[in-house]
Amino acid sequence: MNEKPVVVGRKTLYASQPDEIVEFLPRFRPFKLVVEATASYHWFVELVEPLAEKVLLANPKKLRVIAESTKKTDRLDAQILAEFLARDMVPVLERITSRRLTLRTLPALREQALPRPRAREDVLRVAQPPRPRTGLRWARSTEADGEGDVREACDTESAPAALDKGPLIDG
Repeated sequence: MNEKPVVVGRKTLYASQPDEIVEFLPRFRPFKLVVEATASYHWFVELVEPLAEKVLLANPKKLRVIAESTKKTDRLDAQILAEFLARDMVPVLERITSRRLTLRTLPALREQALPRPRAREDVLRVAQPPRPRTGLRWARSTEADGEGDVREACDTESAPAALDKGPLIDG
């Protein structure tokens, strides 16, 4: 698209065709290019930057026209980006340097290379002392002083009723 919003060339190219991308663009020199910032825009910008007069990175959070459109296609998104560029209305996003991008990917690479540590809850569970066993169910499942049921070890009638209500200690 030139300064007057007229389409001067259109072709569908894929990431698997970098040679065709490089062949297609020079016939439009000098040209500006706008790319929507996505997770994988870096390779494309590095490929076309030597060919273009200027490469702008569009902020997808500020491109409401594209985000809220009901008809979402790559062709329509490219048309809208081209119109924004022709009118000098692209919400520009600062590009990440290659050094910063490398530093950003290092933790993921490290994560892949090292064995996975145990989950935090597992580590905490192992580090905590065992909880005291309380309550009537536990008392019934063990022998109280080797004498059998815990009720036999109680002196009053109210003690078994208190034990039936549940554990004496929360936990």
